[in-house]
Amino acid sequence: MSVNCIFKHLLTSQYNPPNNIQKEIIALSRFVLDDKNNHTDNLYNAGFCYNFNPKTHYYEYYSLVNTTSPHASPISQNTYDVTLLRTVKEDKDYDIHINSHPLPLNQATKEVTSQAISMAVSQDIVMALAFVPAYIVLFLVKEREVGMKHQQIISGINIPAYWLSEFLWDTLVYCVVVVCELLLMWLFQMDDYLKDGKAPAVLLLFFLYGTASTSFVMCIQYMFKSHTIGLIVTLFINMLCVIMELASFIMTAIKDTCYTARVLNFVLFYLFPGFALGIGMMRISMLSAMYLLDQVCDYYYNGSINISQSTPEPFAFNGGIGYSLAYLACESVVYLIIAILLDYLTNDIKVKRWFSRHDVPIQRSVDVDEDVKREEDRVMASKDPGDDVIQLRQLRKVYNGEKVAVDRITFGLKRGQCFGLLGINGAGKTTTFSMISGENAPTKGTAILCGMDMLEEPVKVRRLLGMCPQTHALLDLLTVREHLELFGRIKGVPKEDLEDVILYRMEDMGIMQYADKKAYSLSGGNKRKLSVAQALIGNPPLVLMDEPSTGMDPVSRRALWDIISTVSARRKECTIIITTHSMEEAEALCTKVGIMVGGRLRCFGTIQDLKSKFGHGYTLNSKFYEATDEEVEKVKAELTVSKAMVTREEVKEVLACLDTADLMEEVSISGSGWVIDAELTKKGQVPLDVLVDWWITEVRFIDFMDFLEQRFASVELLERHGNLVTLRVNTKGMKLSEVFSFMEEVKVKCSIEEYSIAQMTLEQIFNFFASQQEEETREVQGMKKAK
Repeated sequence: MSVNCIFKHLLTSQYNPPNNIQKEIIALSRFVLDDKNNHTDNLYNAGFCYNFNPKTHYYEYYSLVNTTSPHASPISQNTYDVTLLRTVKEDKDYDIHINSHPLPLNQATKEVTSQAISMAVSQDIVMALAFVPAYIVLFLVKEREVGMKHQQIISGINIPAYWLSEFLWDTLVYCVVVVCELLLMWLFQMDDYLKDGKAPAVLLLFFLYGTASTSFVMCIQYMFKSHTIGLIVTLFINMLCVIMELASFIMTAIKDTCYTARVLNFVLFYLFPGFALGIGMMRISMLSAMYLLDQVCDYYYNGSINISQSTPEPFAFNGGIGYSLAYLACESVVYLIIAILLDYLTNDIKVKRWFSRHDVPIQRSVDVDEDVKREEDRVMASKDPGDDVIQLRQLRKVYNGEKVAVDRITFGLKRGQCFGLLGINGAGKTTTFSMISGENAPTKGTAILCGMDMLEEPVKVRRLLGMCPQTHALLDLLTVREHLELFGRIKGVPKEDLEDVILYRMEDMGIMQYADKKAYSLSGGNKRKLSVAQALIGNPPLVLMDEPSTGMDPVSRRALWDIISTVSARRKECTIIITTHSMEEAEALCTKVGIMVGGRLRCFGTIQDLKSKFGHGYTLNSKFYEATDEEVEKVKAELTVSKAMVTREEVKEVLACLDTADLMEEVSISGSGWVIDAELTKKGQVPLDVLVDWWITEVRFIDFMDFLEQRFASVELLERHGNLVTLRVNTKGMKLSEVFSFMEEVKVKCSIEEYSIAQMTLEQIFNFFASQQEEETREVQGMKKAK
């Protein structure tokens, strides 16, 4: 019902006013509360009429107003008055115009409001500036995460120079942020921070926060292995500073906790630059109030109070921001020094070795290859380690006192040699590289580069290294030219020669057209080319290349091989150690190779030496015919068992009936009868046809091996899977035509469907050794390997 209708009803009928106005107000309030769920919009007015007398023209009403709207009260009153006037006069043209102007705030209210706003602003500033150190830690951790930091270390960068340049650059960038922040404060007329001589204090506070937070994140970045985690945690720490600021303020205002707050500030909270900034901004905006709180706290605990001044100086320690400035200034220097010391410690090979000193007992192997032993004796007996560009002496790495990653590797290489360190994943190749480069410390043993021991002179040794890691150790925002210029300067290439050296390397690697492209926009192959160029710049005596051609197209791969061959074998500029899974690459590049198995060097020598020693004879691949139905039925007719399904015991009976009881050993997960074993394990029985089919193939294989052993000097089973067999046979001077003639006879007698004969390749030799890796010797269904 509208207000107009209510007033008309009251004016034309007998109205009895309520006796108790207070009860009516309470009743209306309850009605409004009970009825609130029936409305989606906010209710701003409710009222009732108390005294209506048309004869005397005396009208009295009460209105309940929602005060969340500052103008609700005058609007409500005007609505009632206008409606009443129009109802009484019976004329809709009557109107009352009002203006609502709240009274100005008194000085005390203004100060309270201003201080509340200033407190909120101080927190907002901390949260806004929290993103600056967060992004600094993002780039620091990522640089370490991708290996770019280690690349710079092994190139010979000076650690204090690295951190000081990082500190200065980050501070300069932060100064731009400070200027923008002060400009915004001036535009929005934040007088609590800029007037009465406060502006210099705010400027100094902002600047010192930038230097302190930069040094702070340089320390904590060592905690993170992922740059995204580093960003999130650093933001969280700075947001936590806001909570510290509020907690400190509240505790300071409470009698029982004000002294505790003071202790926490000095002992813990001020150690975080974000807190020093926040509490400093709060104090500088509320100098009088914060000064008074400090004095009241002194009175509570000391019984004395100093009220000689109402407003302290902004730079004062007592009531001002002196402590914030002092802490930030000290943190800028102390945290920077700590960051430099931590970097020295994490890169010091002796410190790393102390932490990795836990070893496991050495198990002497009896099957050390004679070439490996001969090379070990040569290196260990060498009186002048400088005869070789690099010597590894009993290099050993044990992780967590359990896992032996590298086990007593010993060999030496002369200038101009390209050595291929081969092995499957987990063999220890990358760990060996990391120890040579100083990224990891050996548990025992050492490496000697150009006569210098890596344990005694790590800085000099690293400067003689170039490294192309397995991953792309590049900075996304640097161009190809800038990468090469950076490493050229680090490695000490003369300034007048630097541009020519950069152009030469880019031309060599075929990346000249990408000279001004940023690293993130390069393809995977071009990133590898850039990584190789970085490793070769400065002509270091030793270059380590971990999978250098990964991701390259065939043309680029061939070009890279030419470059590696040129700088090592032809020009004799350096010695190169590469790891690769491509045997074609190893044969094209390497003058010597070594194959690692389980962390140990199992063979060492030229590729031809390895082929002559381990690749004698031929590789014979054979495939037997599948058993026909007639052959299966013929064998079944000889059996005493006629059931369609047989159990494990009946399998033994069948094999015994066929005079092959020893074949029961093959009915296992790693034997040739793994299918039968799986059926028996799962169902308890196996079809007789399947058993007989397997038996026929097994007998053919036995006869086949007998024929070969009678004719050839030696026969070695490399691998067998079902009816597929791979053997190594020593023909002992037989002509190849004689071998084929013999195999044609065997093909008919042993039901061989097809066969092939080939000379042993480096890849087959590699696979032979790789199969002996611990991870590769677990039981696999149906797979038999050489023992």
